Amino acid sequence: SGARLVLGESRPKVPGSSSSAVAGESHDTMMWSKLREYVALHERDDAGACGVGGEVWPAASALCEWLGNHSAEVCGSRILELGSGTGACGLYAAALGAASVQLTDGGPVELISLARANILRNRHLFRAGSSVEARRLRWEEHSPLPRDADLIIASDVWYRHADGAANAALA
Repeated sequence: SGARLVLGESRPKVPGSSSSAVAGESHDTMMWSKLREYVALHERDDAGACGVGGEVWPAASALCEWLGNHSAEVCGSRILELGSGTGACGLYAAALGAASVQLTDGGPVELISLARANILRNRHLFRAGSSVEARRLRWEEHSPLPRDADLIIASDVWYRHADGAANAALA
């Protein structure tokens, strides 16, 4: 339809932060190199009040492409997004016609507020009667996962490598 999601982020993008392609480098090698550089850059800097979840990370576009290629399965389904951050992927699923979308993240209250603001910014794209909500879900607190999801999605969900409690919860 040509409609586009409108997403707020907690801080502006850093200009000039992507690497350039090297002659003869494969597409996959180039993409992994860019991703490593992107993660290293953003792990070092101040993530702001929303933490690292307050921006759209590179894998979100790949997951949205996958959702778009599987739109028949997404339409009418109940979606649970883990580590949703801004909500980009779950909001895209809602725009594809999901019956309900639950955006969840363990980040700070400001991040959940950002996801809720993004829901409001994009509600005109959702099918009539659909439900899109954002709530806090912290894995290390063993919060119960909603059991009614048809599809659970996640992209770029974990970057704090030294957090042993949360890593154990994922195991």
